[in-house]
Amino acid sequence: MSYEKHFSKYGKDFQEKIFQSLMTDHQYAVQMVEVMTHEYFELKYLQYLCDRFFGFYLKYKNFPTMSLLVSIIKDELTEGDDLILKTQVVEFLSRIKSSPNLGDLEYVKEKSLDFCKKQVLQQALEDSVKAIQAENYEGVLNIMKDAVSKGSGSSAGHEFFKDHEARFAKINRICCPTGIHHLDAKDVFNGGLSRGEIGVVVAPTGVGKSHWLVAMGAEALRRGKNVLHYTFELSETAVGIRYDSNLTGINSTDIIDNKEKVLTHYEQNTFGRLIIKQYPTGAASIVTLRNHIEKLC
Repeated sequence: MSYEKHFSKYGKDFQEKIFQSLMTDHQYAVQMVEVMTHEYFELKYLQYLCDRFFGFYLKYKNFPTMSLLVSIIKDELTEGDDLILKTQVVEFLSRIKSSPNLGDLEYVKEKSLDFCKKQVLQQALEDSVKAIQAENYEGVLNIMKDAVSKGSGSSAGHEFFKDHEARFAKINRICCPTGIHHLDAKDVFNGGLSRGEIGVVVAPTGVGKSHWLVAMGAEALRRGKNVLHYTFELSETAVGIRYDSNLTGINSTDIIDNKEKVLTHYEQNTFGRLIIKQYPTGAASIVTLRNHIEKLC
């Protein structure tokens, strides 16, 4: 099995920002300790810094500060080729201290963590094959469980009695109303569905679930929201006609005969963007939808 085993494909600047991210975000660093080794770096001075940075954490359960790293460098790199490495390390640390440029670190953290998790899973697959060949079938499950758990967030969760302030802080919910007044009331949805929330519509066949989903999508469009509507039964154009009807107030059976009126209505009003995507029943998985969304971004 062949796969990329280091960060060289990302280039020098990206690799330097990975270590900068380790220094500035210790929660990210804890995740990376579980899935990354210093050998993933192509550059020697970053290999050295990462090895000392992770080694310090594994020994003392805390990460070294910038000044402490400099002290370690002075103690260890004193002669010969070490002086060249020392110069490179000091120059790099001085550069990120004087010009931090933290704007794109979130992207770097996301990509590097994803890369390292994949390395762990790929290694686990190789180890699993060896376990199967040795007829150690129970070991395969343990290998994959361990691989999947590595690199996850370290938070234990909301500790009820200690973290009580978080529950009483005013929450700034960014809502998208459903368009139904009684549901959007404060004692029900409190303004509608918010970011990070999911609404599930459940009802018997033929009572209007898909019509209500269109109504909610149309309400979001009126408020300037972008809407992505997946359909697993009706065609894309059939769903589109329902949106035409909802947004213009024209009966769906009359939409085709009122093309100019419909288009004029859209020209005179401002709506969000609407994309309707159809998949045959049972043909789409979560991965299918995620890949489609990524193509749209």
